[in-house]
Amino acid sequence: MIFTAIFTALVAFLASSAAATPLEKRVTVRDGTIASPTDGTVVSPGNSYAFQYNLINWCQAGYTSFDVYLLDNEPTAASMNTTQGFTDYVYYYGRYTVDNFPDGLPPMGTPPPSTLPMLDIGSSYDGQDIWLTVVQTELYCPPDGHTEYMLASNNMVYSA
Repeated sequence: MIFTAIFTALVAFLASSAAATPLEKRVTVRDGTIASPTDGTVVSPGNSYAFQYNLINWCQAGYTSFDVYLLDNEPTAASMNTTQGFTDYVYYYGRYTVDNFPDGLPPMGTPPPSTLPMLDIGSSYDGQDIWLTVVQTELYCPPDGHTEYMLASNNMVYSA
């Protein structure tokens, strides 16, 4: 009887600790692409530039969110912070959400714009490369429900 009680308690403990294990987060540098602006696009303050991000619905989610940043150095997975974003950015454009099944789901979140404004980031950036960067979030990926973050970027030239 005592053995059964101890065994039951041990099984319950092991099951609860396994359930409490956080799901893995993976950062991949693949999949989504920034269709526009293309690499080498010259941007100047006060003007807007075309924006189109082609995501991959890798995990078959109903909605896919992504964050858009402007960086002054080429991004890598290693330069991301613990929340899979960037702390040291020039500008954060925001988080946008795409409905992967547009005829079947209600709208959710902010849809991505077709253009983004180029702000005045200072004359010290004149002639310098800056990177439009997208971090795509894929939730509940098979087979174990983990989260993946996809990183894409295109360089632009800032003309003050």
